[in-house]
Amino acid sequence: MNVFRLEFRSGRKGILIWALIMAAVIGIFMCVFPSMSGEAMGEVMENALQAMPQEMLEAFNLTDMPDFSRIEEYFAYVFQYILLASAILAAVMGIGSLVREESDGTIEFLYAQPVTRAAIVTQKILANVFLFLIYTVIVALVSLGTVYLFLPENENFMELLPKLGIVFAGMLLSCFIFMAFGFFLSSVTHSHKAAVPVAVGTVFLTYFAGIASKLMDSLSVLWYFSPVHYSTPATLVANEAIDIHAGIIGGCAILLFVALSYIWYLNKDLKI
Repeated sequence: MNVFRLEFRSGRKGILIWALIMAAVIGIFMCVFPSMSGEAMGEVMENALQAMPQEMLEAFNLTDMPDFSRIEEYFAYVFQYILLASAILAAVMGIGSLVREESDGTIEFLYAQPVTRAAIVTQKILANVFLFLIYTVIVALVSLGTVYLFLPENENFMELLPKLGIVFAGMLLSCFIFMAFGFFLSSVTHSHKAAVPVAVGTVFLTYFAGIASKLMDSLSVLWYFSPVHYSTPATLVANEAIDIHAGIIGGCAILLFVALSYIWYLNKDLKI
């Protein structure tokens, strides 16, 4: 029995819908860039940002006063919301993977097939990773296409590619952390519906924890518990690299949650 194929078929429609929605959002925001890049609009935005409270600037990653006349900085600002939505998608995908059959009442059919629990976990993880990579490729192609379309004459597209590429690499790191956490939750719960709010709540909780880490020095340790902030697009565009600490912590978190998913699911009392 090819669990990978079944998982891929069940998830491909949802992934395409998410990808099309994100592509539309990116397209709409990037269509606004030509009007944002004007000198007059730049002054308006700068005055508006200076009038905003410091806490709000922290919340929306505007403390460095991005130059919206530069397309990479404007794109980075827009993409932080795509990143947050993608993290939610990844968490929900992970949550639904291992518990779906129990929640839908089709677990007996699955386990009547000649396939081990370990093989089920492996194939479901690979299928969801593959689906998310498809989603990322679609979003990346649309992003690059819109950046190229609205690229100012004084900027070189090839020079921007490394900066844009690191944004998507960072997105994969953050989202795979949430997906791995979703796999773990999926292995310990018996209800898909009950687990989804937990996954979405976790994304937002860690996101606001990252904001709190910036507002107060005493809470700076919370940054390490905020995968979304590992990949803040504006920071990645500026540095053209993922923070080494974020990469190590993120990689270890993924391995830990995946390992726990195997351990728990292989010893789980399934709800028949």
